[in-house]
Amino acid sequence: MVEITRRFEVTAPPASVVAYLRDFSRAVEWDPGTVSCRRLDEGPIAVGACWHNVSKIAGITTELRYELARLDPDRLVFVGANDTATSTDDIVVTAGSRPGTATVTYHATIEFHGMAALAAPLAKIVFARLGDKTVASLTRVLGEPGPITLSGMVLSSPDPSGLAAFYCRLLTAETEVDKGHWVTVMTRSGVRLSFHHDENYRRPVWPADDDEQRMMAHLDFDVADVDAACEHAIRCGATQADTQPQPDVRVLLDPDGHPFCLARLRQQE
Repeated sequence: MVEITRRFEVTAPPASVVAYLRDFSRAVEWDPGTVSCRRLDEGPIAVGACWHNVSKIAGITTELRYELARLDPDRLVFVGANDTATSTDDIVVTAGSRPGTATVTYHATIEFHGMAALAAPLAKIVFARLGDKTVASLTRVLGEPGPITLSGMVLSSPDPSGLAAFYCRLLTAETEVDKGHWVTVMTRSGVRLSFHHDENYRRPVWPADDDEQRMMAHLDFDVADVDAACEHAIRCGATQADTQPQPDVRVLLDPDGHPFCLARLRQQE
């Protein structure tokens, strides 16, 4: 039998840690030996839920069927088994030393069956190293807020509906939300452009002038034909900027003065 125990603190509250770890399919994110982990049943995760786990340790691929054997507010127990071994992950989660943190006690037991028991001494060394890597992985995963995805961009405007209408014409897009003071346009690329009302809005000046409102950001649009796209933008209500710093890029201003660029971006890459 091989046993390893690790105790460490993570920057996440106990309830969040248990909620994350209860889904054993996430083992691919924190268990360094797991190659894949697929749930075998359906419905809410509860005692009896099971997963098919494929691990590769020291060059040897192993498949086990794991089952959630215990689910408490502060404790999880997973038991995996095949013909040669039974693996138990016993995880206890308590309040950490600081608010918003948790202390995790991870106890893993591997019991080998039959001739496989001869490998126990070597396995003890291998699993001790894996235990250290598991701590590092869990600390990283549980200390992160999760994937952060850019969903869109917001522009200030004295007339959100009018500016949204311009971008709908320019991008052949549709209005997704219109609350008057806040309008969101869904573009064909899946990026949202939102416009919020600002009664103190000052039209930006580009290129920058020390005595005028500066541009804070600009939009880049990938086009197939720069000249044709520029003509289309002007018909929609844009104005071509007086300054054009690059021959293969067109800088235009939307009706509220926000600069945007038209270019064959993929070709530039």
